[in-house]
Amino acid sequence: MSIMNIRILWMSAIAFLVFGCSGSGIVPIGKDTYMSSKPGGFFTWSGGEVKAELYREGHEYCKSQGKEFMPVSSSAKDSGYARPATAELHFRCLVENDPELIRPTMEQIPDVKIEMNAK
Repeated sequence: MSIMNIRILWMSAIAFLVFGCSGSGIVPIGKDTYMSSKPGGFFTWSGGEVKAELYREGHEYCKSQGKEFMPVSSSAKDSGYARPATAELHFRCLVENDPELIRPTMEQIPDVKIEMNAK
């Protein structure tokens, strides 16, 4: 492999690490309900920072539809051991007079859910 090819390979790897992967974008998951998730960049340590980006994107998405942003639930993980910081947000885009458009009571999306079935 030539030195030029090695340099291009290294530059591509560095760009990938610095700018990170793009998220899933905004995905519909039900009537007026959406999900968005994304990893942080290489220098983003806080999942809360990534979550704030998702809130901004969700708000702008609803605003572009002429609707109001209503968060439903969210989760975030900080970076560590070669794992990037990540966040996920579930939200609704509702018309201004929708009865569901109230002061949000946020739910944390659990990392683990345990169900017990008694017989």
